[in-house]
Amino acid sequence: MYEDFTLEGPDIPGADYFWSFMDDVGSLGVFFPAPTPPHLLTINGASSNTSGTYYLTVTSTQVNCETQFIGEAHISYTDPPLINPFSTLFSCDLFDDD
Repeated sequence: MYEDFTLEGPDIPGADYFWSFMDDVGSLGVFFPAPTPPHLLTINGASSNTSGTYYLTVTSTQVNCETQFIGEAHISYTDPPLINPFSTLFSCDLFDDD
């Protein structure tokens, strides 16, 4: 029912990737294990549980210099509207002219 979505960071060979998440209330911090490939994080089944801020920290040690890239994505999700089932409709022949 719910779709997956993918967050993407820079693809830097040999870099270390650290993905984390903080919910909308700011009470839940989650660190994700490095996905494969490490610069892509797929969130399975978007729902209100997946709303919040996702963080990516990339540390690269190329060219004898440590460089750190920090990114964040604010994701919000709204539940689809609930549709009431069809009601039975009755009609009357006001003029009784069958």
